[in-house]
Amino acid sequence: TPFFPREVNRANCLVNRTEEELFHTKNLAPFLGTVERIRNIRVDLNGAVSYRAIADVSVNKAYLGNVEPGSTVSILLPCSIGRGEWATGSELAASLREGTTGIFMPIAYTVDSYWEENGARIDLSELAPYGLMDGERYLFLQGKDGKMQFAQYAYPSLQADASLGDIEAFAESFWK
Repeated sequence: TPFFPREVNRANCLVNRTEEELFHTKNLAPFLGTVERIRNIRVDLNGAVSYRAIADVSVNKAYLGNVEPGSTVSILLPCSIGRGEWATGSELAASLREGTTGIFMPIAYTVDSYWEENGARIDLSELAPYGLMDGERYLFLQGKDGKMQFAQYAYPSLQADASLGDIEAFAESFWK
């Protein structure tokens, strides 16, 4: 069996997108914020049970969309938090804790945003008004050591040691 570095394995589990495509995802509502609260939820679709979480994030600065600075935004995460479970494409989201600061790039859910499985369907906006497309490429998180954590394989133009300011300037160049 050939050995693949972890980043390559993870990246291959997600739909391949360029930096420009990631920053221009439909209904993207990116903002700088801090996690205030996280709640794990259980979603049961006719017996197909999945665990997710909802993060309430206070908005410091909005880049696009209808998110207002000073507001709190609820974001559906693609994984639960602190339960020891692992979901493909959710490594950064799984590291979220209350007090985590970073650039969050959720999409605003519309009437066309739903989850269908096992003959059941749920409108995602019933869970939260926003959600992450995946838990790796749509987050830039500041670690306790001040260093930024992000999916480096998805953003080859960014240096591994990029600061929050570097990432913000890079992202804003796509949103102008």
